[in-house]
Amino acid sequence: MQKLNIWYMSNAGIILETEDINIGFDIFTGENISPYMGLMENHRNLLMEGCFFPIVELLTVTHEHHDHFSCKKTGDYLRRHEHTLFWGTKKTQEELIKEEFISPGRFLSETSQGENPLWEHANVRIRRIRSSHMGNEALKTEHDSLLVETDQKHLLITGDARPGESFYRRLRQYTQKIDVLICPFPFLGLKSARKCLAESFSPDQIFLVHLPSPELDPGNWISSTVKICQEARDGLARPVYCQTAGTCYRLGS
Repeated sequence: MQKLNIWYMSNAGIILETEDINIGFDIFTGENISPYMGLMENHRNLLMEGCFFPIVELLTVTHEHHDHFSCKKTGDYLRRHEHTLFWGTKKTQEELIKEEFISPGRFLSETSQGENPLWEHANVRIRRIRSSHMGNEALKTEHDSLLVETDQKHLLITGDARPGESFYRRLRQYTQKIDVLICPFPFLGLKSARKCLAESFSPDQIFLVHLPSPELDPGNWISSTVKICQEARDGLARPVYCQTAGTCYRLGS
């Protein structure tokens, strides 16, 4: 079976490791994003040196919020790894040009344009799905979810998308299945969000990210999510709770 792993790196940040390309999603966070977990400095150093973790050939971000994107850290990585490309929202690209002097030539050129552009590399296809950020205060934020198709799996990296009916309706324009779902805890921890997911897709594996640190969870978000997942009878897979940075998960056959 071909290599297909995800490495949990920070908050909502992961690296997808495949035979053809390694892709980073939201891995370079800003500083002081408590109660969430930023990218650890020793892990950042290993990434910069190309040690232990896969060398990322495509860096993507879902949106510009501080807990998902650091312009400086992203710029540092692009300078160190001269063959790495970047694919992000218009605002993140503009920041990299203005603040880090990154050439637009380092930005990925889509295979197809439009509202939900597509990029293809060998046996991997990635589509940016325009989506609304959860929470009314962030509705104007430019936000994309990422649908990744390999020969083996269809993966969805949601970012902070609002998990409602319109989100899944748009997804179904491009895929009829999601094998692996990587999403923040409200996707399973809110009963209304679970209902929308269960009525649309049935992922084989679900990885919950964007969890607060256990010692910094005064709202008991983690225990509440665990309880709802344990008691649910909607047929959705029990999730993996991503809380230990640097962990590698092998995706099922």
